[in-house]
Amino acid sequence: MEFFKEFLDEGRSRIKSGFFGSFLFAFIAINWRELFFLAFADVSAAEKIAYFDNHTDFGGYFLGPVILGAVMMSMRMNG
Repeated sequence: MEFFKEFLDEGRSRIKSGFFGSFLFAFIAINWRELFFLAFADVSAAEKIAYFDNHTDFGGYFLGPVILGAVMMSMRMNG
């Protein structure tokens, strides 16, 4: 039980940290349609995965969020 509590505390601190939080926000902002479909579509899990794979690419789920997260971090540090 203690391990689980420590795991959750570490996750909260990382989300509150600058870059990871910015990356997570950017990922959600860029992929909101796909994430909405994954969460609320009334189709099979296989169809959800196929939809996500067909509508995202490396730029959408990694490169874009990294760049946008870095920009948001630099704006936070400079402002």
